[in-house]
Amino acid sequence: MNVQPAAPGSRGFFSTIIRAWALILIVAIAFGLAALGYLWWRDPVYRATATLYVTSGSDPNPSSWDTVRGAKERAPTYASLAYTDAVIAPAVEAAGLNMPVDVARAAIQVEINSQITMMTVSAIDPDPLIAQRLASGVADSLADAVATLEVPGGGGVPVTRLTVVNTATVEDNLFFPKPWITVLVASGVGLIVGLLLALILERLNNRARDERDAEVALEARTLATIPAGGVTDGLVDFDSGNSEAASAFRTLRTALAPATHESAVRKLLVTGARSGQGTTTVAINLAAALARASNSVVLVDANLTNPAASSRTGADTDRGLADVLAGRALVDEALLPARNAKFAVLAAGAASADNSADLLSSRAFSDVLDDLASRFEYVIIDSASLLDGVDGAPAVSAADGVLMIVKRKSKLSDLRNVRGSLAELEAKLVGLVFCDFSAGKSSRSEETVTPPPAPVRDNGQVEDPETLTDRRVRAHRA
Repeated sequence: MNVQPAAPGSRGFFSTIIRAWALILIVAIAFGLAALGYLWWRDPVYRATATLYVTSGSDPNPSSWDTVRGAKERAPTYASLAYTDAVIAPAVEAAGLNMPVDVARAAIQVEINSQITMMTVSAIDPDPLIAQRLASGVADSLADAVATLEVPGGGGVPVTRLTVVNTATVEDNLFFPKPWITVLVASGVGLIVGLLLALILERLNNRARDERDAEVALEARTLATIPAGGVTDGLVDFDSGNSEAASAFRTLRTALAPATHESAVRKLLVTGARSGQGTTTVAINLAAALARASNSVVLVDANLTNPAASSRTGADTDRGLADVLAGRALVDEALLPARNAKFAVLAAGAASADNSADLLSSRAFSDVLDDLASRFEYVIIDSASLLDGVDGAPAVSAADGVLMIVKRKSKLSDLRNVRGSLAELEAKLVGLVFCDFSAGKSSRSEETVTPPPAPVRDNGQVEDPETLTDRRVRAHRA
């Protein structure tokens, strides 16, 4: 079978967000808590700022155009000058700080407001007093350096001056980190990370988490979802009230009605991508649900190498489908009624793994299904899985339609492969059934279905159950 290329994420952007909202929220909260931990661990930082005014030229009017233009031209040079050792070293010494020049350089910041020829010198430090002293020292040292550098060669008044108009003051609030802003920013980053994580997980997902995933992979609609409770490997008790399991199979019966009648699907094959999906359980209980609605139904166990339907319905016989296909028995001789249910069963019969695929590929298999379709309203075929062996594909070719059984956490890649295989076989996919129940091996008590009470004759004697079975077989033969 050809392997289909992996499809993109099965959900759209908004549907992924809706599904993964809990993950996204958890990641955002985790980032916020991490930010709180960082705030608790890290020392707070304070900032102190001093303001300087730049004047240029010898014009006594500081607002003249030449003065302002000269100040604007020189301000960037002075800002760069503030980071030099010639300014910082004297500032650290004057402030009485035991701080290396490189550390002091990293702690200061100079900004220029060219519109009003103003400069600000800021310093940050965990100690607000140190920040204040460093900012004040750098401002004074920068003003002294400019006054020295701007003196004309012949002496006199400096061409440009820096005047400290506001001494260094410490801001009221913490410079960094600001608690609420830090937490909000971290939470926002967490939301983005959570969203990206959800999209990546959606892209990498290869498991059917719910009906939507299975529908996208198979390009088919879900006809029913079988719940986890109330289902065993035997028959569902349709007489014990409106249980969830019984309601689910009634829903499946109702959903199948338009699909089967409008498309003339009489021979419905029940299968899955892999073994253990619950195909036999669904096939048995679907047949029982159809029979409960007064439909004539026959269940065909076409899983010749691993049969289970006949034993679970109590229709044990030495003859079955394999014997009919091999010419060792007639259909009427192999057809038996299911105990506790109003439908007939054609068991798997005696077949080997060597010839099972040949038997199902034969024209005789199609003829048998056609014969049964002429007698019964529904022919439910319990088939082997499509990807685990070679028996599934021949059975698909002989059926009118396919009902796919998908168990939760099935591989989406398997479902896409099944979709491609069904397209190659030109098979009609009627829909899918999503199963939550466990489809493992049944226990001994589950495999043994209690036979119905033996009828009482008119003379008061109990009729032998084997005689009753023989009578039913003869009735089917007729």
